[in-house]
Amino acid sequence: MYKVDNYNRSVVIARYVDDIVNGLHFLESKELLTQHLLDQKHQLTNEELEREIMRHDSNLLIDLYISEILQEV
Repeated sequence: MYKVDNYNRSVVIARYVDDIVNGLHFLESKELLTQHLLDQKHQLTNEELEREIMRHDSNLLIDLYISEILQEV
């Protein structure tokens, strides 16, 4: 019987994830990735999230701020 141990753990995980992903359709993959990213980002503090957004999508916070101002007008 095969077992997972420290020697084969990385290979087993890589193969297992590959088997899971290969069986998915595009929309399923997108939904799973979206949910994973949402879960991951919800675990960040406000400051961590702000730093990450400013590094990768700096216009996002500006756009949200402008849309909030326009809604008030």
